Amino acid sequence: AKTTEKSLNRLTFQSDRVITEINHRDIHRDRGYRTIFAFMDTELHASNCKARLERMDRVQPERSLTGEPTQAEYPELAKVFASGDAGTTHIDIALSWLKKIPLAAGFDEKVAAERTLAGHATEFGASALGTCGSRIIAHIDPDGELIEKKDRDRRRGITLGKQGADGMSKVTGYVDPILRARLETLFAAWGKHGVNNPDTPNSLNGDSRTAEIVDPDGLEAGAVKDMRTQPQRNHDAVNALLTAVLADGMLG
Repeated sequence: AKTTEKSLNRLTFQSDRVITEINHRDIHRDRGYRTIFAFMDTELHASNCKARLERMDRVQPERSLTGEPTQAEYPELAKVFASGDAGTTHIDIALSWLKKIPLAAGFDEKVAAERTLAGHATEFGASALGTCGSRIIAHIDPDGELIEKKDRDRRRGITLGKQGADGMSKVTGYVDPILRARLETLFAAWGKHGVNNPDTPNSLNGDSRTAEIVDPDGLEAGAVKDMRTQPQRNHDAVNALLTAVLADGMLG
């Protein structure tokens, strides 16, 4: 079983190398595909195309402006992946921690971090490798003094996932400290029990005019009957805020 898994890892690396070369030569365009993602998804029936492309950008050799092959961004990870000693999950975990190293950290520390993660990726399980990554970050920047605004800026982002058959969509991402503080304030004020409850038509909804006509006793009773979880109340608070913004015409 171990030999089989190692062979699969090696084959995956080599397949990624071929796809990288196809991308460099624009062969996918000759086949009628605008993007390499579309080529992988439709022509190759590849799995996890987005994750594979992100991994390829880090551990597959690139080409210079003159067309000459250059070293991969993370050559040590590329070696253990190519040898089959580490699989895609371990490589992805290692890459996720390397991305968290502050930009102000020294070059030698970054190289040492990659070498350490590459070595541990061949020895430990996924959870243990994640612990190793956490310890590396703590060693490089124990007090968080190296983290700068540009470190947070490069990680910030909110992604709205595809809409499912039930109409629901998953939201993922990272928010900076300022947006987090604003969200916490919003959740504390508009995410309370009995506030902005879609199941209670007369609940306080953040509108100052509503506050004048809401029955305090009814509001308290509504709070007692509010069976929503905190995440559900957070959702309704954001929805109420955006409803107010749209109704006010702030977006034009």
